[in-house]
Amino acid sequence: MKHLVVSSIPPPGGEIHLSGRDAHYLGQVRRLRPGDSLDCTDGNGGVCRALVSVGPGGDLVLVVQKILGEDPQQPASLELPRGEVSLEVFLPLLKGKLFDKALRQVTELGADRIVPVVTRHCVKRPPREEAELRKKNQRWEVILREACQQSGRSRLPELTPVQDLPALVDGTPGIVFHERATRGLTREKAAELWVGGGSRRVLTGPEGGLAPEEVACLAEAGWLVCSLPTPVLRAETAAVAALAIVLHLGSELHCSSRSVIP
Repeated sequence: MKHLVVSSIPPPGGEIHLSGRDAHYLGQVRRLRPGDSLDCTDGNGGVCRALVSVGPGGDLVLVVQKILGEDPQQPASLELPRGEVSLEVFLPLLKGKLFDKALRQVTELGADRIVPVVTRHCVKRPPREEAELRKKNQRWEVILREACQQSGRSRLPELTPVQDLPALVDGTPGIVFHERATRGLTREKAAELWVGGGSRRVLTGPEGGLAPEEVACLAEAGWLVCSLPTPVLRAETAAVAALAIVLHLGSELHCSSRSVIP
């Protein structure tokens, strides 16, 4: 854990009271003791440094020492023009815990917005009962929080309700990675995608892949259909590989544009 995600950051001198899993992890696993320091984020970009203390009841308390602003340890090599460009991952529902795994990994990589998607060949379907759906959403929120703590992100990604694939056709075009595509994502195409602001969308298929009709519909709507430069991957791996490629090319192009000498 690089830092702890908290609900809010008080001003210097304010206290953050810990309980449950956070208190157990920091006290019993990390074995933090009074006087140890720890960085915290509110999940909206705010970061502070706090000292571990003990409250009246013996519980761990974090006392804010100073406000750091954005995470000072965020790797500069991975910086993209956030605010100008956001990364939106359309993640197909996968069976078992495979969706949870993919959700965690695309969060660690830096997705700004994650949209669970139902496609024709999805084995998994969203719960029909409201209580079950609420429970699943709560678990997904925990996964996002843990992934941000692991990777050091100071901003939690937005997680939307589950959508059907046809709803994407009417929105902003993006990149759909498909195993039968005849071309990969080139620097030139990436440059076109990263020009201007707005959302940059990435979609991969479920276990059974995207149906040809779905790919054709997306292509007609302006989506760029690309192949991954790899053998055929498992669905949860393909989502991570696709986002990593887009991140790499986007970061490379951004750094190149900043290093041009007039």
